[in-house]
Amino acid sequence: MGAIYYSFLNLNAHPTAEVYGGLGLDVPLSPAVRWFYDFDLIEGSYVQFSVGHTIEKIRKWGEDCHCDVQLGASLGYGSDGYNNGYFGVDQGGLNDLTLTAGVPFTFGKLTIKPSLGYSMMIDDDIRDATAKSDNFWGGVGAAYNF
Repeated sequence: MGAIYYSFLNLNAHPTAEVYGGLGLDVPLSPAVRWFYDFDLIEGSYVQFSVGHTIEKIRKWGEDCHCDVQLGASLGYGSDGYNNGYFGVDQGGLNDLTLTAGVPFTFGKLTIKPSLGYSMMIDDDIRDATAKSDNFWGGVGAAYNF
């Protein structure tokens, strides 16, 4: 649970705020649901359903050195207020499908995680309203456990 304040500095858009919460289960595929409600400018909800799986220690180089594979997928639903506020589409519906893959490398207390992702807008009206409906991205994260 929490709250987010969005300030779009490089866009011609007004700031807004939302609250969110989620629930996940510690069972195979780790299903989860997250709910975001914009109570300020948009007055709409976005709900994300997700699953994921980690294949642990696919490669080991010692007691504290290994790599895993993390796979995930999510499906998002936007209410009519959310879709109207962000896309100008005055109806609720499935918004997006996102697929992710990461390979965390752990070296003792240090973990470096390269990752890739792909997302696509599902609803035809929302696809038409977005400048780029299909997106690929990548990144690298690092974490150190004390």
